[in-house]
Amino acid sequence: MSDSSFTPLEFDSAMLPPASRFATFASAMPNFHVTREEQAPFRAVAHVWKIGGTVLSRLAADPAIYERTARQIAGDGTDHLYVNYHHRGSVRIDGENGPIGTAQSGALLAIDMRQPCRLSVTATSQISVAIPRAAVIPRLGALDPHGLVDDGGLVPLFAAQIAAIERALPQLPVTHAAVIERQIADLVVDTLLDALGRRQRIAPCNDALVNHARALMDDHLGEVLTASVIARLLGVSRSSLYRAFGSGTGVQRELQARRLRRMRRWLEDPAEQRSIAVLARAAGFFDASHFSRVFRDAFGVTPAGYRAQHREAIDAPVPDHAVPLRFRSWVTSID
Repeated sequence: MSDSSFTPLEFDSAMLPPASRFATFASAMPNFHVTREEQAPFRAVAHVWKIGGTVLSRLAADPAIYERTARQIAGDGTDHLYVNYHHRGSVRIDGENGPIGTAQSGALLAIDMRQPCRLSVTATSQISVAIPRAAVIPRLGALDPHGLVDDGGLVPLFAAQIAAIERALPQLPVTHAAVIERQIADLVVDTLLDALGRRQRIAPCNDALVNHARALMDDHLGEVLTASVIARLLGVSRSSLYRAFGSGTGVQRELQARRLRRMRRWLEDPAEQRSIAVLARAAGFFDASHFSRVFRDAFGVTPAGYRAQHREAIDAPVPDHAVPLRFRSWVTSID
């Protein structure tokens, strides 16, 4: 495996012609329709890190409006959460039925990309995590994080730990991506459960069984796994496992998502020389045609095409005008 360290995308609109700054920035947001009311020159500075299937970004930008419609949701298949911590500025959140709330400096905001919203953002400085819904939503039980605004509880710890992870990334090898991604997911879930529990006056859900099941899946991806096998290895009943994941199909969806995520990371790694067929079997895909179909459905390209697209140097410099396109590809690959 490669020992290369994480390298961020860096974008500064000041490096572009004034007339193209806002349009270039907006092009990096495929899941939002981005507009603005001001006509003054636009400024945005961003540092973006890809950690497995999660994207961590730090952004300082002038005011803009980010809108996500039901039509976009139906058409783009986006399936992740944004969890933002605002160091400066404010965000007014409107949903289908009117205003949801306002996030001020020092507040956390959660946006479910499977639900419509309109975000009116002042000049802001924020750090955000774009994370697969599958890594978070099943662990929240019946709680809905969309539009959540909170500045108490674990929020200051969330901000401090995400900032600490960002500072450490340049010294960490990309081979640690799975560990870092798991830590970020746990931090996001714990913070949301705490905030939602206080908001709805209910106790946070016990997600220990889900965590154990996910760890077991990761350790046995190359084996034949069913809900019955997983339950037996965990020492719990199959019905308990079903309840933890919402249903029996929820267990299988989680298992397939983790297998696809493992395959994607292997295909992205330039040091990984095993054939796609060998990798597929190691990830638990024993039917080549089925694997090729589900991979293409998930990522819009064949496994061979995906490997070819990502066989570029991890630390290759990306010019400012190309950063939005690279960020766009990272965000659209979140599963």
